[in-house]
Amino acid sequence: MEGRPLCRPLIKSDRTATVPPVTRKRIPVTAPLQSLSKSALKSILTDPKNAILKQYKKLFLMEGMELEFDPFAVDAIVEKALDRKTGARALRSIVEGIITRDVVDFNAEPIFLEADRKSA
Repeated sequence: MEGRPLCRPLIKSDRTATVPPVTRKRIPVTAPLQSLSKSALKSILTDPKNAILKQYKKLFLMEGMELEFDPFAVDAIVEKALDRKTGARALRSIVEGIITRDVVDFNAEPIFLEADRKSA
């Protein structure tokens, strides 16, 4: 993730110093987070054992179909997630939207989802 921490240290203004200790224990913990980078989002899509793209490939394989994602399409998915500014939460809905919109003929040969190479 390019060497930067995901969360910044809390500063004094983040804390509730005037709240009594009994009440302070009941207040939720606040952790300000940094936005994820392109490489982090791409890693979430492809690297983990149960990565989103691997799950969809397995679902299609169970139906006897092969699903492949072009590297430029993966980059386009990441760009769309960055545009939505919702981080990793947007990834599954973006992929699902692409698949439900673009995959119509389930009896076809291998499916290749590609992005416009000029824009990715």
